[in-house]
Amino acid sequence: MCEIIGDCRLVTVEDAGHRVHSLKPEEFWSVTAPFLLTDNPGDGQADGLEEGGVTDG
Repeated sequence: MCEIIGDCRLVTVEDAGHRVHSLKPEEFWSVTAPFLLTDNPGDGQADGLEEGGVTDG
C-alpha cells in the first residue's frame, strides 16, 4: 500500500494485533491524529513514533 499511496506511513504498534484502535488506543491516536490533522502527513508531524512500543516502519 505504501508504494501506491504517496503519503502513506506504515506504523507497527507492538502487541496490538488486528484491533489496534481498541487494544492500544493511546498509541493508535498518537500516530493517527497528527496524520489526519496535518495538510501534509509525510512532513514529520507525528514525531515520537519510537516511544511506547510504536515504531515507524
